[in-house]
Amino acid sequence: MFEALAPEIAFSLFVQSFSSASLDAFFSVITQLGNPALWVAVSAALYWKGEEKKSFFLTTTLLFAAALGWNAFEGASMAYSFTVPDPRTEAKEWIEKNIPPGS
Repeated sequence: MFEALAPEIAFSLFVQSFSSASLDAFFSVITQLGNPALWVAVSAALYWKGEEKKSFFLTTTLLFAAALGWNAFEGASMAYSFTVPDPRTEAKEWIEKNIPPGS
């Protein structure tokens, strides 16, 4: 059943073999850098510190990156959806191939 996934499973197991507590902590920190709440707090702290221009630049950059990233994600999702076979089309082709006309 999972024969087709064998290369992906082997690669996943290979990558997981490098797991360690220090790498887990490192990548947890890296992951948290992508948390929007962190950047909102940094922007607010800059504003309250009196550095309004830096706060405005950071907020504008984050909003632009979020809008660009969201549109890129949606575009890639839409493009990918055209590469996946549609089950309705596959069913229609199977019916035309395996069921005689008029039955």
